[in-house]
Amino acid sequence: MDSKELLLSIAHCSEVKRFLASKDIIHPCSKIVLSQASPFQLPEPWNGNLVFAPILFISSNPSINEKEEYPDYSWEDSHIVSFFENRFQGDQTYDRRVLLKSGEHSQKVKYWNELRIRTAEILQCAPEIVEFGKDFSITEVVHCKSRKNKGVKESLDICSQKYLKKILEVSGAKLLVILGKFARMGIKPLLVQEGLPSDQIFIKPSDFLGQERCLVFLPQPGSAQKRKFESCLSKEDFPFLLNWFRR
Repeated sequence: MDSKELLLSIAHCSEVKRFLASKDIIHPCSKIVLSQASPFQLPEPWNGNLVFAPILFISSNPSINEKEEYPDYSWEDSHIVSFFENRFQGDQTYDRRVLLKSGEHSQKVKYWNELRIRTAEILQCAPEIVEFGKDFSITEVVHCKSRKNKGVKESLDICSQKYLKKILEVSGAKLLVILGKFARMGIKPLLVQEGLPSDQIFIKPSDFLGQERCLVFLPQPGSAQKRKFESCLSKEDFPFLLNWFRR
């Protein structure tokens, strides 16, 4: 499955459609889907160039802004693909904002800004130099949007098992950064399956799903915990990671 085919399969998730057709509240996706108002905003596969970006951040699920100009079931497939792959391209004034239905732009998205700062740590450059979508891409273990992780616990298993391995197989990232407890829970079965430890903060270069990768587990952005790579990794591991990444 190529990246565009995978992107559309997530955006048009069969589980979401199954729930919307049945309204079966027992379905594990019911809580997260029902947290949205109409029109339903499509599941968010990833943002940026997943195939070529060297860093991939993996978090719990995307937050939602009902005022955003964002794909729903009325959008054509070509526009959906372009939206997610090219979301950060164009006027760099707005690379940390979202386009609203009014034509204006939102305030800066704090989450995106923090990922830019974390990427600058690895690239050893000023945050302003980091290119969104090119230097890093973003995905989640649960793809439906909600506020404050509503419905993530219930839908985590079905969503991560359905899509996470496929996303990582398509991703060209050499560094995977897993953010927060839900993302750790989502990727843990894959680590066990591949014979890698699931209880460490830093996993050194390992063959993971067909590519040599390092994995780092950081707290969720915005949490009260220390979130810098340098703060979370040991004095030996942080310079090791920087040297390995530059190779």
